[in-house]
Amino acid sequence: MATYPPGLHHSAMWDQFKQVCAELIRNANYKDVCEIGAGRDPLFTLDEIEALGVNYTVVDVDADELDLLPEGFNALEADLCEPGVIGVSEQFDFMLSRTAAEHMPDGAMMHRNVHALLRPGGEAIHLFPTLYHPIFAVNRILPTWVSDLLLNRYDPRAKPKFKAYYSMCRGPSRRMLRRFTAMGFIVAEHRPFYGHDYFKNIGVLRRIDDGFSAWAARRRNPYFTTYAWLRLRKPSAGEGPIRTR
Repeated sequence: MATYPPGLHHSAMWDQFKQVCAELIRNANYKDVCEIGAGRDPLFTLDEIEALGVNYTVVDVDADELDLLPEGFNALEADLCEPGVIGVSEQFDFMLSRTAAEHMPDGAMMHRNVHALLRPGGEAIHLFPTLYHPIFAVNRILPTWVSDLLLNRYDPRAKPKFKAYYSMCRGPSRRMLRRFTAMGFIVAEHRPFYGHDYFKNIGVLRRIDDGFSAWAARRRNPYFTTYAWLRLRKPSAGEGPIRTR
C-alpha cells in the first residue's frame, strides 16, 4: 500500500467513527439521538444505546428497510429531502448519518431539515463518500443497473445498493465551508479521508488508485478526497455561524 499521512487513510475513518459518535454523546450529555438513513443496520446496538442512556430514533425513507430493524428500535419513516417533512422542530440533541448523505437527491434540503430538527447547541455528524474522486464520479453517472452489476461482481455485499447523488458530498473546500455556514451551522470539523477498497480484487487498478489517493492525501487535496466526515453544530443563543476547528 502507498504511504498516507497519519489518520488520513480511509481505514482510520471506519475504525473511529462509532467511537467518536459515542464520545460526542457522552461528553455533551446528549439524550435525544437520531440516526438518518440507517435502515436495517443502525450504528449502535440496543445494548450500546442503553449504556449511552439515550433515546434513539432511526429515520429512513424506505419502509422496507425499517421493517428489518431489530425489535426495540424507535423507527420513523420520513424523507429528509422534503421541506419540513417531520413537522416538529428541535427534537434532537444529536443527529448522525453513515454513508446515507450521498443518497439524498437534495443535500441542501437534508441539511436544512437537520438544522431545524436540532435543538440549539445540538450537533450533527455525517460520514459520506465524496466527489470528485474518480470512482464516485463514475458511479454518479452510471445507470444504476450497471453500478449494481459491477459492485456485485467486485465487492459483493448483503445490503441493497441505492442510487447515489452525492449532493453536497464534497471534501473540505472553502466553498463547502461557506455553504454550511450560510445555513446557520458552526462547522466544527470537516475531515478528509483518502483511498478505498473497491479495487481490492483488481491488482492493477488497486495500485494505480492507491498511488493517486496517497498523492492527494499528502497534499490534503480537498477535491480528490474519497470520504469525509462533517461535524456541524447548531449555534446556541448568542453564537454565530463560524468555523471552530
